[in-house]
Amino acid sequence: WNYPRRNVSGPYFCGVTQVMADMSWNKCLELRDIFLAYKTAVIELEEWLSSPYCQNSTNKMQCALWGYGGGHPAIKARTATYPLRVMNRALAITKSIYRS
Repeated sequence: WNYPRRNVSGPYFCGVTQVMADMSWNKCLELRDIFLAYKTAVIELEEWLSSPYCQNSTNKMQCALWGYGGGHPAIKARTATYPLRVMNRALAITKSIYRS
């Protein structure tokens, strides 16, 4: 759709990468461009990796994925399964590439 559902306001989760878009609905629509969506996701993950929340973490990537997937509440709770699912999928992709 080209407009948010009734009574819905930001932040929006936009594009194929579902980056958090604390922005206008028009900016969210721009993230339908797959290249812009992935570029924005990389920027967001880099910001989480360098954030004070993840700098002192024993596993910075897991912390960044918690932040990306659920923000500060997810980092604090450390219960979301999103980081584990992403890292397991990355491992499976890597294994299939090296088998070829």
